[in-house]
Amino acid sequence: MKLQNASHQHQQQEIIVAFVCMVLGVLGILLFIQERLIYYLIGFLSFAAIAWCQFQPRRWVYLAFISMPLSPSVPLYRIKYMVTAELSDFVAMAAIMVFFLNFVLGNVKRRGWDSYVMIPLFLFFLSELVSSFTAFYVHYDKFLVANALGHLVKWSLYVMLYVTIYKTFNEKSELVNLIRVIGFAFLAGGAVVVYNYATHQHFVGPSQALYRAAGWFEGVNSFGVVLSLIIIFLYNLYLSGQYAAVLPRYLFLGLWVGILLAVIATLSRTAWAALGGTLVILSFIRGRRYMAVLFIMGSLIVFLLFGKPVEKRVESTFEDQSWSTLPVDIGGRERIWRTSMQHIAEYPLTGVGYSNFGQYVLGTTPHNQYIAILGESGMLGILAFAFFIYRFSRANLYLYRRQKDPFFKACASGSMNVWIVMLFVSGTGEYFIVGVFVALMMAFYACPRVAYQMEMEKNQREMDAKFKAPLSYKLMPR
Repeated sequence: MKLQNASHQHQQQEIIVAFVCMVLGVLGILLFIQERLIYYLIGFLSFAAIAWCQFQPRRWVYLAFISMPLSPSVPLYRIKYMVTAELSDFVAMAAIMVFFLNFVLGNVKRRGWDSYVMIPLFLFFLSELVSSFTAFYVHYDKFLVANALGHLVKWSLYVMLYVTIYKTFNEKSELVNLIRVIGFAFLAGGAVVVYNYATHQHFVGPSQALYRAAGWFEGVNSFGVVLSLIIIFLYNLYLSGQYAAVLPRYLFLGLWVGILLAVIATLSRTAWAALGGTLVILSFIRGRRYMAVLFIMGSLIVFLLFGKPVEKRVESTFEDQSWSTLPVDIGGRERIWRTSMQHIAEYPLTGVGYSNFGQYVLGTTPHNQYIAILGESGMLGILAFAFFIYRFSRANLYLYRRQKDPFFKACASGSMNVWIVMLFVSGTGEYFIVGVFVALMMAFYACPRVAYQMEMEKNQREMDAKFKAPLSYKLMPR
């Protein structure tokens, strides 16, 4: 009987792999028509990745994070600006597809859906969905509705990666491997940024696309911010003394320093400020003042080594602006914010649809997450986002207080630090509505959350064995 079940499951896996290969084959034909030779190599790597991942959702999650920092863009269509898709979009889609097929076939462990966090995320998705359909009545343009729905589906794919992690990861080693994959994958993306900086530094500017190392990012400013979030999470593990569970000390520090160099090469002032301020504050809070001093001195030395482009970028921050009342230059954001608020006043309740505000109405991104949500989904969206901020912050704090394992307690602290920094940097950019930021934020949160869930399930099994009856327990705060 067991042999028959194993044979049946093997046949199911072969069918799924054949289906995914067919989908990628069609994608390969489309790329061949566009005569993009670089995608031939990507195609071969994709088939090799499929052979490794097969029908295992966890491996597909790893592959999704590996593909994020090195995803070339494929142009799809043009509205006012070119709309693109990334290789990692398709990998994330395949990961979700494999997860749901495993779920339907009964290969996924029975576990809840973490409704405490997923409900506010669903409400935010619903508000964006409603506003996306109302975009047609605002502009009477079906392509705007398609643009809004397409970007919303892309965003939801990266949110669903968290659901896949929550439902399929069952061991501490799997969560540790996820942290390793994220670290080395974005180190590889950072290495590309450093290489292009070294070879093209005379052409580097704050608004130029140095290299689309992360697919979604028109430049490397956002990539610098996402690298900063990873560094903050890893630094928190180091201060807590739990880094050895991930990598040996010198390898861990080498990973950390490598990503740090890439942050400097991105020329992102937001990333520099967020990273520098957070690391110094964390060092003082943890009683490591010498670390704060060493970090400040090391940063000054590295900034000097990176030469003129970094020096010009720093000097431009303090240049006078005749049209602005601010003491520092923030890239024209003040003017953009004023213009944004004028447009928001036209449709304050429902907005103009997901991803339409910056691209169609404003002509540029609002450079502020909260203004972007107001412009896209109006008051409905900003209220749903505020509800998520409350729930997600409380969930992180709850996990930190009740986590028994020192490693996952450090992960809970790191997740909370990343979340706080992300809320601050969202004042200068739209990060929550970018898939890679949501995927990383939820992945860091998933480590302590899944560990807590596994501990509760273990306690439940022990109680069931002792009393021969299930006992209720409180998973998350209400």
